[in-house]
Amino acid sequence: MSTPSTYIDALKEENVTWPTQYNDMFPYSDKKDNYFTGYYSSRPGTKKFVKDNSATYHSLSYMLA
Repeated sequence: MSTPSTYIDALKEENVTWPTQYNDMFPYSDKKDNYFTGYYSSRPGTKKFVKDNSATYHSLSYMLA
């Protein structure tokens, strides 16, 4: 049986390193120099989803460090 702490300990033993991103993942772009402007005001639920998951990602990156 495995637990999250067992998994993290195994990663530490393997000296696995992950890149860390400290900035937001916005703005989105689907083409060169073509950004989604006004995206925050038109899709506030998406903004909250991305912000919450970004916070979770950064919290986990500290745990794995």
